Amino acid sequence: MSFDRQHLRFSVDLSSKTGHEAILTHIEGELKHLEHVREYLTKRAKVELDYASALTRINTVASKVINDNEKESPIRKAWGTYIAESETKAKLITEFTNILNSTTLKRLDQLIEDKRNLLKVYRIEKFRVDSGCKQESDEIDRLRKTYQDNAKESETGKRKYEEVRAKDKLNGKDWERSKDKYVKTTMKLHHNHNDYVLALKSGNCHQGFYNDVFVPTMLNSLQYLQEEYVEEWKDVLQDVFHLTNCCREEYMSSSQAVQASVTEVKRDQEYANFINNNRQNQKPALAFIFDPSLLQLTSTGVTADELVLNDLTMEKLEYRCVLILEFAFSLCPLF
Repeated sequence: MSFDRQHLRFSVDLSSKTGHEAILTHIEGELKHLEHVREYLTKRAKVELDYASALTRINTVASKVINDNEKESPIRKAWGTYIAESETKAKLITEFTNILNSTTLKRLDQLIEDKRNLLKVYRIEKFRVDSGCKQESDEIDRLRKTYQDNAKESETGKRKYEEVRAKDKLNGKDWERSKDKYVKTTMKLHHNHNDYVLALKSGNCHQGFYNDVFVPTMLNSLQYLQEEYVEEWKDVLQDVFHLTNCCREEYMSSSQAVQASVTEVKRDQEYANFINNNRQNQKPALAFIFDPSLLQLTSTGVTADELVLNDLTMEKLEYRCVLILEFAFSLCPLF
């Protein structure tokens, strides 16, 4: 089992939790689709057989009224040929539909069962391995919490032991009791420390194997089998096409109608109706006009639409001129 570089892979792009859920949803969707296909083909086969049976009945009735004398008439002979070919068509429909029922639908049933079993195995294995990783993680969390508790107990035992030793009158029993408790809590802490260190290394090892080996291998295997089933699915569809394709005029007319509608699509006409239906003449923009009533409010001799140039305004106008030039150059840097 190998994939070329151009081949998109589950193990590369779908190894996350979201990818896992997407895979489950996708396979479940495929199974539902295949079940719909099976339901349709089962009903289609019944319709075909009923049609062939009905066609045979009316062909039998029609052939009984045709005698050898009528075959001398070309037009009546043509009608006899039509009835004979109609019966041939009924037999072909029956033959091909029986093959569909006996072979193609059984292959489809097997495909559905295989994909359902694959999904079940993938779910079980993924859950089993994820559970193992969770146990590792839970154990690390547990040891970290007990580490905190044991460290506190050890420090408390040490402090009490040192307090007993520091007393002027040393009591042997108190000293032995505090020493024993200090040793036990320290030993418990050290064991906890070692367990915690080993659990971390085990967890990292397990996690590395999970991410680098198990998940990629499992996803590669899943993808390989899924693609094998795609080939089987394709073969089933090919069988369905061959067994139900009669190249009838109705099918050709339908295809031609679709092709004609597609051919009529022109990119330069796609939005023509939209533009015509929403076309609206743009109103001319209204020019901004100096309000003459403002001039009545001042007696400084200013004039509408003319700049005031004097010692009071020259400096600011020059500055604004510089800003305008800078803005113009920024818009046309090569000017």
